[in-house]
Amino acid sequence: MNKNVDKKLISIIVPVLNTESFFLRKCLESIQKQDYSNFEVLLIDGGSNNECLSLLRDFVKGDKRFSLYSSNKGAGLQRNKGIELSNGDFILFIDSDDHISSNFVNDIFNYMIANNFDIVAPIMMKEVYENCTVVKSYEMPHEIVEGEINENNYFINSTTSGITHPVKLYRKSIIGETRLPNLDRGEDMLFNYYLSKKRFNYGICKTTTYYYTSKIGANYATKKMDFSTIKIVKIVHSLIRKHKRDNKENLDGLRKTFDFLFGNYFKSSASRFKVLYLIYLIPDKFEYLKRVRGKRKLFVLFPIMYTIAKRLFSRNKKDV
Repeated sequence: MNKNVDKKLISIIVPVLNTESFFLRKCLESIQKQDYSNFEVLLIDGGSNNECLSLLRDFVKGDKRFSLYSSNKGAGLQRNKGIELSNGDFILFIDSDDHISSNFVNDIFNYMIANNFDIVAPIMMKEVYENCTVVKSYEMPHEIVEGEINENNYFINSTTSGITHPVKLYRKSIIGETRLPNLDRGEDMLFNYYLSKKRFNYGICKTTTYYYTSKIGANYATKKMDFSTIKIVKIVHSLIRKHKRDNKENLDGLRKTFDFLFGNYFKSSASRFKVLYLIYLIPDKFEYLKRVRGKRKLFVLFPIMYTIAKRLFSRNKKDV
C-alpha cells in the first residue's frame, strides 16, 4: 500500500454496552497498535456497568486520542452520536467485542484514496471463542464486489459482499445527514441502503483483516426479541413491494434477505409461543409462502400446532 498519502484525521466510533473486559481490552488495544496514527476514538457508552466503564476510563486516561461519551442504549443511536461528535473527514465503525489487524486503518484508508472510493469494507475473519480461547477461526464468505452501488443493485449478493454490515470506512461527506434507524436488528443494513440512494463507489480492501468474534453456543435467532426487533421484517417487505419492478438480481437478493429475517423471527416466535408476534407477522408471511415448500410451508400456516406436535414427537422419541 502507498505510505505517502496525506494522513487525514479518521474518527473511529466504538459503541459499547457491558462488553466483557477480555474482548473490550483486545478491541481497544488493537486500535492503539495501528500503523496509522492520526485518528480519534469515540467510545460511545450506552449505559455500561462499573467494570466496563472503569476499563473505558483507563484507556481515555492513558491515550489522548480516546474520548468517552454517554448515549441512549442501542447500537444505531450510539453510532449516530459518534457521527455527530466526530471531527474527522472519515468515519470507521468498530464493534467493541471485535478487533483489527495492525495495518487495518492504514491500508483501508490508502485503498479508499487511491481508488476514489466512498466506502471501503475489509476482509472479515470469524473467531469463535470458548473461555477466552479461540477454538475455531475462518474467513467469512465475501464476494469481491466493487464499483458503483445504488438502490437498484444494493441487495445483489448483499449477504456476502459486506455491503450491509456497518464495519467499513466511510467518507463523512457520503454519510451527510443520513443516520442509522433506531432498531434492535438490521439498522446497519438499512443505513447502507439509505446511502445507496445517493449512489456511492464501493471497494473491498483485501490486505486488511477485521476479526469478528463469537462465542460457543451464540445464536443470532435466540437473542432477545420485541416488536422493535422484528420491525425490520416489515421494512424489508415494504422494500420488496417498492422494488418489484427493479433489477431481477437485486430483487432476488432482497427476497433472500427477507426470507432469512422472516424465517428466523417467525420460528423464534413460534418456539416461544409468542402469539402476538406471530399475529404481527401475519401480513408478511404470505410473501414468505411464495417461496417455501414442504414442512416449512406447513409450519408457517400452522405454527403453534406444528411446534406442539414437534415437541410431543421429540419427547415421545426420547421415551422410547
